[in-house]
Amino acid sequence: MPMSPRLLRPRATGFNPQSIPSLNYWLDASQSSTITLVSGAVSQWRSAVGSRTFSQSTANNRPTTTTINGKTAVRFDGANDALTSFGEAPANRTFFVAALGESHTASGCVLFSSGSAGQFNNFGYTSSRVPIWTFRGTGVGSVFTRSTSVAASSTIALITTAQYVQANIVDNTGNNLLTRFNGTSVVAGGANIQGFTSGSIVLGAADNTGGSGLLESFYKGSIGEILAYDALLSATQITAVENYLRLKWGGVF
Repeated sequence: MPMSPRLLRPRATGFNPQSIPSLNYWLDASQSSTITLVSGAVSQWRSAVGSRTFSQSTANNRPTTTTINGKTAVRFDGANDALTSFGEAPANRTFFVAALGESHTASGCVLFSSGSAGQFNNFGYTSSRVPIWTFRGTGVGSVFTRSTSVAASSTIALITTAQYVQANIVDNTGNNLLTRFNGTSVVAGGANIQGFTSGSIVLGAADNTGGSGLLESFYKGSIGEILAYDALLSATQITAVENYLRLKWGGVF
């Protein structure tokens, strides 16, 4: 008697990002239903959880699609492509980004989060393609967390993790900032980070003037996935998400 086809199918054993509570938004380009294409360009990229949507109303400023590790990703041209969502309200926050940068003559912002009146947090690459987290608080200059040991690959996705404590953001001390590039912690503390109750989140560019729409630092490269949790994840949880992204997008530690 032949075995049931149902029994022959392998059981799903993959990690689900929603298994960790407090997932605020989840952008996954491999889920085709979350992306709206108009004439081959991305006009909207919707979160797989909740209602957050990143959009671009100007046709010439829309990114396109490409692939990373055989999966659909969103590609930004480094000139004017960007997707924006408004109304950020972070608490304790942990970000995960799977991105693949391309060679470019200038630095580029992959994820710009919580911008308001010249205060911001963002992740991107320097002009020499070194990953960097930049943050600026009230009345202070920009502070940089730069990876000196991890070079951005031209073929392998970079898995980046950053998390911060809202209480320390409010008093502008920035303690307990954690930034990791492909599983390696490059800083255990920080200073002058700022939190926001409103503003903008931008993919592919920076809005350092706080929701003005005057974008800069355009990113040349692709984004496969972004996960934003409104919580300080444990070391075990961070490793689980990093491994999930690494296996999915081909990133290596």
